[in-house]
Amino acid sequence: MARDEILEYREKKGKQPSQVYKWVIGGFEAILGFPLLGGLFIISMSWSPLYIMFGLHIIGLVFASREGRSKTGHLIGVFASALGWILGVGMVLHILTAIFLFVEAAKNR
Repeated sequence: MARDEILEYREKKGKQPSQVYKWVIGGFEAILGFPLLGGLFIISMSWSPLYIMFGLHIIGLVFASREGRSKTGHLIGVFASALGWILGVGMVLHILTAIFLFVEAAKNR
């Protein structure tokens, strides 16, 4: 099958992988954005959730690029993971990332 045929099949069938991926990663970002809970989780895990989310957003960028979908949420997520160690800034960026990912996932494009 050609790439265009695969994309047409996925559109007819329903949700694309990047759309489901955005819902899941958006949920993780929402948890990290909780004011006290997210910060304590990140600090207690020695900032490893930021590294993990950075990698997951890079994977999401690849999925979104292949399917021609919006990449804004994942780009903000990369910045959120890179700057998440700054108190307050990280929380706001994680919340923004979750919002963008949820909105992009809700749109079927």
